[in-house]
Amino acid sequence: MGRAAETGNGGMRIHTFMEGTGTNLRLPIDPPFNVEFEAIFDEALALVSRTGDGFSAVVQANPHSRANIRLWDANVRPSQVQQWNFTIEQLLGFDSVLAVSYVGQKGTHLMVPMPYYQRVDQNGRPAECSCSPYLAGNPDLSVISQISGTESNGNQEYNALQASVKRRMGKSL
Repeated sequence: MGRAAETGNGGMRIHTFMEGTGTNLRLPIDPPFNVEFEAIFDEALALVSRTGDGFSAVVQANPHSRANIRLWDANVRPSQVQQWNFTIEQLLGFDSVLAVSYVGQKGTHLMVPMPYYQRVDQNGRPAECSCSPYLAGNPDLSVISQISGTESNGNQEYNALQASVKRRMGKSL
């Protein structure tokens, strides 16, 4: 019997999933859910604590001071990824095979962290913290360091052509 001189195969996959986003985009660590405490030790201000005082010198810090506020877009949705491939193989002689493949992938609605607090006014000039539309009218929030948002507006695409030649050893052990 003779060998097949040419073969081909292909495949396609579509899947959807909600990305984890890591710990830095989690809403439960926003104030007031995450509370920090501090103690100021300054001999000039007579704020010196002794071991016997326990935690009496520790007070709740301003929850917004140097905080990173996290926001999620109301339209966040799971990503959708499509993958596909097609391969053709050609027998070369009796011991070699040439394979040529096309591989592709397209992803939509991928998670992207967004810096909502950019510290510029509407004209693009450096602004004070209170000029941000997210902080207007709330002086307690003027001491935060960042507003990080999470959106599912990322896209990606990948296309590749792969080629390989494989040779089987004819006189091996």
